[in-house]
Amino acid sequence: PIYTPYVLVASGNFQLRNETGSYKLSDTIVDRNLVNALHWYKAIQANSFIKNCVGQLYCNSRNQFELTVKGLETRVIVGDTCSAADKLKRLEIFMQQRLDSPETRLFKSINLNYKNQIVCTKR
Repeated sequence: PIYTPYVLVASGNFQLRNETGSYKLSDTIVDRNLVNALHWYKAIQANSFIKNCVGQLYCNSRNQFELTVKGLETRVIVGDTCSAADKLKRLEIFMQQRLDSPETRLFKSINLNYKNQIVCTKR
């Protein structure tokens, strides 16, 4: 009760429409990106290692999701929600094997969009 709970921050390209014209948001708001963000949140919560590493979920202008990983100054592109658990498992394995490597600091992005692959782009 005296500590702030862990909350995943989601930001970016969300279109929150309010049909009533007032400023109160109701449960009838439907946005595909918001639904996908909830799906990512549930997938992140299901993986205890990733849950402790991820600080933010970002939806970019192409409706692709990116993760901000604590201690890593690299964009982690996870894309859409297709195979979310598999993407997070690959990220977990990658981080456990390569996080302490000095080469990791040279990466501009880590892309998990591809099936059974992790594509890293250097700065």
